[in-house]
Amino acid sequence: KVSNKKKSKRSWLISLKAPYVDDIRFYIDENNKWVERKDGDKKPYSYREVKVELPTFKLSINKEKILYFRLTNRGGIELNFELYTPSSFIEKITMQNLTYGLYFGLAISMIFYNFLIFFSTKRVDYFYYVLYVFFLTMYLACYNGFGHRFFFQEFCMILHLYDLLA
Repeated sequence: KVSNKKKSKRSWLISLKAPYVDDIRFYIDENNKWVERKDGDKKPYSYREVKVELPTFKLSINKEKILYFRLTNRGGIELNFELYTPSSFIEKITMQNLTYGLYFGLAISMIFYNFLIFFSTKRVDYFYYVLYVFFLTMYLACYNGFGHRFFFQEFCMILHLYDLLA
């Protein structure tokens, strides 16, 4: 149950902090009719209501709304929902993307640097290290929702295969 104490209608975003949930069904009572919205990493990225790596839904609340969620996953589920105003959500996502961008930029530079060392020395251990860092970076990108957002937008099953391979 979500309440709005203000007199005016307010817009909110509700976000699940786990980007790796297979299927999310969100039910909201709108004008005495239950409306279902869907998300999850088994759905193509183009179906997302809000185009971010976390499953996020838009809300408009006058006074009070009852919300229901149905989540299914092949593994465990971390239930951690957060409610944001649109401006605070943009601030949070901007800071989060900056942090991830620094991390993935460092990882990609490590891949290129060690690949150059492999070419100059011809030592196989550098090649194995490049493969290790590459697959670790891809796994972390998929785990944090960036694989679905940037690499496998319409091919959701690749995310699940990648999960099994890692």
